[in-house]
Amino acid sequence: MHHEEEIRLMAYRIWEDQGRQDGRDVEQWLKAEARWQEETHGQQTLLRSHSQHAATAQKVTGSGRGHRSEQQPRHPAR
Repeated sequence: MHHEEEIRLMAYRIWEDQGRQDGRDVEQWLKAEARWQEETHGQQTLLRSHSQHAATAQKVTGSGRGHRSEQQPRHPAR
């Protein structure tokens, strides 16, 4: 769904929650837009945090190949 459609639906719900009052459409749109941005920003922050956590885990475990203790030695012992 396009972000404007999501905002429109949120503004409609706000309009309904506020008793379907006329003349407050700009206020309701801005409130819906702010909520949408908060939700979107929150999701992006969560995804970014998850990506950073995964990257850190790969560094700690050796480029995502499992825990170092579970890996075969890199050079065979002679």
